[in-house]
Amino acid sequence: SMIFIYNSHIIYSILPPNSLKEKDVTFAGDLDKLHSHWMDEARARKFIKGGTRTPAVNHVLNHISESIKGSSWIDIATGAGFIQSQIDSSIHPSFFVGLDLSEAMLRVHESPYGERIMASLFKLPFRENCFSLVSNFFCLSDYPQIKDVMIEFARICQLGGQVLHVDYGEDDGYWVVRKSLHDQIIDGRKIIGDINLRNQDDIRSSLPKSLKENHSEIIEYSIEASKLKPVVNSETVTRRIIFTIAIKIQANN
Repeated sequence: SMIFIYNSHIIYSILPPNSLKEKDVTFAGDLDKLHSHWMDEARARKFIKGGTRTPAVNHVLNHISESIKGSSWIDIATGAGFIQSQIDSSIHPSFFVGLDLSEAMLRVHESPYGERIMASLFKLPFRENCFSLVSNFFCLSDYPQIKDVMIEFARICQLGGQVLHVDYGEDDGYWVVRKSLHDQIIDGRKIIGDINLRNQDDIRSSLPKSLKENHSEIIEYSIEASKLKPVVNSETVTRRIIFTIAIKIQANN
């Protein structure tokens, strides 16, 4: 069972022992490094704004605006609330939860919506069929295996509801360069780039039987590379973002 502790408008979900397994190991190397990476408040504050991801985020939100309106929505790995800050005030869910592993992210969270919950996406502290919209933005590339995560997303999604996935594509110009520089020191900063870039077929193969793909596209746009220095030295870089919507078509297995 889950224990919830309320403090400073954050709900802490205390997970059962051993609920975080080897599958949780990410680009940061191990769980301790992952926690220290995302518990840095200075880093968290950088995510209050969307940076070069903003065009992709706005494209997605325009596409799903009608789904957001009046929904019961959970945004998983919600970070500092940038996604919700981009939504027009006339379009709002009836109920919203922002969930993240990082307390630092949740403390600087600037979303005007709902509750903030600290928990792992591998063990979501909710009963089945809670939400009509389950979203995750720029999160699952941290993880080498995502099928179990998609099963969890489907479990808490209502029948007929939507699971929304947005992440960096396998040929995203920024991350391709950053992966090639992983562990190198540039301008006194260690580059961490060993994330898991995927294509549309990879996302399809990760969906459980209860989810059926309804929409899939690559959002592509060029940006000035000066915004991404010192990692990128060219004048422009092409960002390629995978955007997938799956509908829950049957009860959980």
